[in-house]
Amino acid sequence: MAVLAVLGVIAIAGLGLRVGYAVEQPAAQPPDAGAYARIAKSLYRDGSFDARPPGVSREVQPSSSYAPGLPLFVAGLYELSGGVHLTFVLVVLALFGAGTIPLTFLLGRRMAGPVAGLIGAAAFAIYPALLQYQGLLLTEPLAAFLLSAALVAFLYAVDRPSPWRWLGGGALLGALALVRPEYLAVAVLLPLAWLVRERFRGRLRRSAALAGVSVLGTALVLAPWTIRNAIVLDRAVPVSTGGGKALFIGTYLDADGDGPRLRELLLSERPALRERLSRGGPVDDPDRFVLERALSRVAAERYPGLETDAALGRMGRKNLENDIAQEPVAFAGMLVDKAYESWTDSARAVMEREPWRVLQLGTILLALLGLMVLALRRRFEAAILGLVLAYMTAVGALLIASPRRELVVLPVLAALAGTGTVNAYQWLHARIRH
Repeated sequence: MAVLAVLGVIAIAGLGLRVGYAVEQPAAQPPDAGAYARIAKSLYRDGSFDARPPGVSREVQPSSSYAPGLPLFVAGLYELSGGVHLTFVLVVLALFGAGTIPLTFLLGRRMAGPVAGLIGAAAFAIYPALLQYQGLLLTEPLAAFLLSAALVAFLYAVDRPSPWRWLGGGALLGALALVRPEYLAVAVLLPLAWLVRERFRGRLRRSAALAGVSVLGTALVLAPWTIRNAIVLDRAVPVSTGGGKALFIGTYLDADGDGPRLRELLLSERPALRERLSRGGPVDDPDRFVLERALSRVAAERYPGLETDAALGRMGRKNLENDIAQEPVAFAGMLVDKAYESWTDSARAVMEREPWRVLQLGTILLALLGLMVLALRRRFEAAILGLVLAYMTAVGALLIASPRRELVVLPVLAALAGTGTVNAYQWLHARIRH
C-alpha cells in the first residue's frame, strides 16, 4: 500500500504539472507543431491531409512527410469536442503523458523492484523538457506513452503467452509507428528477439505463430493508412515520406550530417538561390523551410522529374556507399559524434541549466549502470531494453541527430536509472557494512 500511495502522489504531481503546461502553453508552437495543427484542422473540416497554411498553393515540406498518428488523433478529439479546441487536445495529451508515469514504474519494478520503479517514475514525472512538450502539439509525449505501453504489454505477453496479448502488443507498436515512423522496425525486432530466445529453448514452432500474431497486430493498425498512401501517393509508403531527406542529410559527410550546416553549404554553392531566398527574410528562420527549398533544388538538379524525397533517398544511399568505401574513418567518427549528440544535447533550453543538466546526464549514466546489472541478472529484459536504446542510437547516428529522440525513450531510461540507483545503493550499503 505504501508503494501505491507514493506512486499515486508522483502520478498526481506529474499530471498537475502536465496539465499546467497544456493550459498555459508558455512557449510558442514550433514549425512542426504548426504543421500538425494545420493537418488536424484540415482533417476535421474536409478530411484532407494538408499541412499548407491558408492561401499557400505550393508545398515546400510535403504533407506526406509528417507522421499521421498525432494529427489523426487530434482530428478525432476535435470531432469529439465539436470544434478546433487546441487546449482541450493538449490536456488530453497531458493525460497520456501522465499515464506514462505508472508504466515507467511497471518497467522499473520488473527490473529491480518497487523502489527502482518509484525512482524511475519520479524522474520521468518531473523531467522538464518533456513537461514543456506538453504545451506543444508535438509527438514526443504520446510516443513515449505508446512505447512504454508497448514494452509493458510485450513483456507481459512473454510471461503469459496468448494470441490476444501478442495481438494487443503488436497493435500498440503499430500505433507507435503511426506517431513516430522510425519505430516501425521495433515492431519486428521485439518479436524477433523473443523468437531467438525461444529457439534456444526448443519452442520455436508455437512461438513463431505468436510472433506472427504480433506482427499482424501492427499490420492491422498500419494497413488503412498504407493503403491510403498507395492510392494518394501512387507508391508504397507504409507510414510517411521524409526518410530520403533524413538519410541524405544524415550521410552528408562535408556537413557532418547536420541540417543547418548542410543548408549553409548548399546555399554557398548556389549564391543566386541564397540571394533570392534572402529577400524573404533570414535563411535560418525555421518557419521558412529554407533547407527544404535548397534540397528540392538539389534533387531536381540530380534527378529531374523524380519526386523530391525519392531523389534524396537515392542520393542518400549513394552518400552512404561513398562514405563507407572512401572515407570510413571520417564516417565512423561522424556516426559516433551524432550518436553522442543524440543523447547529450538538450531538447529544450531548460535542460542546459542546473540541476536539470545533472538530471539528464545522471539519468543516462545510471541507466547504463542499470543495463549492465540487468545483463548479468535478467538477460532477456536487458536485451529488449538495450535493443530499443541501441536502435534509437543508430537512427540518430545514421539520420538526423536530434535530442528529441531521447524524450521518446525516456521511460526506458528512467526505469533503467531506477535499476542502476537501487543496485548502486545496495552495493555501497554492503561495502559499508563490511
